[in-house]
Amino acid sequence: MYTALANTENYFCGDDESRQLWYLTKQSVCPFGDHCKAWEKHAKTCWSAISEHNVRCYVKQHAMRSSNHHLATDLSFFIAEDRIDEIVGEVGVTGCTDTAADRAEWGRSLAKGTKRKHEPGAETVATVQQLQAAVQQLQAAAGQVSQSSCSALPPPRALMPPPGLPGLLSPPDSMMSTLMSEPAAQPGMRDQIVMVSMQASQLQLLLDTVRRSKEAVKSAMQALVIPLQSLKGELAVLHNAELLIQESQVQVANQR
Repeated sequence: MYTALANTENYFCGDDESRQLWYLTKQSVCPFGDHCKAWEKHAKTCWSAISEHNVRCYVKQHAMRSSNHHLATDLSFFIAEDRIDEIVGEVGVTGCTDTAADRAEWGRSLAKGTKRKHEPGAETVATVQQLQAAVQQLQAAAGQVSQSSCSALPPPRALMPPPGLPGLLSPPDSMMSTLMSEPAAQPGMRDQIVMVSMQASQLQLLLDTVRRSKEAVKSAMQALVIPLQSLKGELAVLHNAELLIQESQVQVANQR
């Protein structure tokens, strides 16, 4: 019988000594059902420096807390806890000796954006990976918006602008300058104390990731200016059409 546990171990603890490490043997398909799309992310947390038993408990956490398995509303996917324990006992777990050099290498690989064969799921590592994924998504979105706006949208038309939209009619350079200006620094509380426990390399990595996120956001904002200007042109066309229709109505009324 295994207990469903979330992995709260810190991979970077014990930097001065070697230790035994266990991790889930690589398995691309969820052992509880190949329909599960959340397994790949959870599998990265199935490692332990405590015992092999803990690894299996982390595996069970996925099955017991997932709506794809034990909490499934679709009875064809539901798995009872007894069956979950059987599967957990059958999954492959690999043991190895983890040294201080290994942990240092893993820290350097995070800074370089590379991966080792087994990927510890410590909370610090997970935070860094989430930030890196967010940067990549923002950069991809900026590229897609830029390509689609340049290829699919016509250039803005120099027509009579409709009244009542001063914000939209601001020059793009001025508008972007305002949007992307750095916010003023907020004064801190004199009695405020923040306790942070983190390696210097991890702190630098977080700082670099946040800066890349800012650049990606700015790039996405700049890419949106072209479709915005095009929409302004379309709005101007509709505004002119509205004026022509109103003038026609007046002429028809005068002829009567």
